Amino acid sequence: MWGLWLDGAYAGHAEVKRTGNVDGHELIAALVPEFWGRGLGSELVRGLIRYAADELGLKEVYSLVGAENTPSLALCERLGFRHLRDSVDEDGSVAKVVVVSTADVR
Repeated sequence: MWGLWLDGAYAGHAEVKRTGNVDGHELIAALVPEFWGRGLGSELVRGLIRYAADELGLKEVYSLVGAENTPSLALCERLGFRHLRDSVDEDGSVAKVVVVSTADVR
């Protein structure tokens, strides 16, 4: 897990880990709202994918994105993630399970 800081301010966190949600490793990235819309999310996710490939030797990585989180879903689409399935939580919330080949994002 990494904490993200920009100009001395906490900007969010990132992780690459096994979660039990998917058959492999999941990318988790979250930015503080003050840092949205600056391109940091794209840079962060690309960095996580490169780390997964170069340091962990992973061929693909997954992510779960809230179905209502259209900006993050658009980011995933731009980076080449493909939708695998929907996951419905006990509270009824829906997440999109997406996957990308680490070779496709550089």
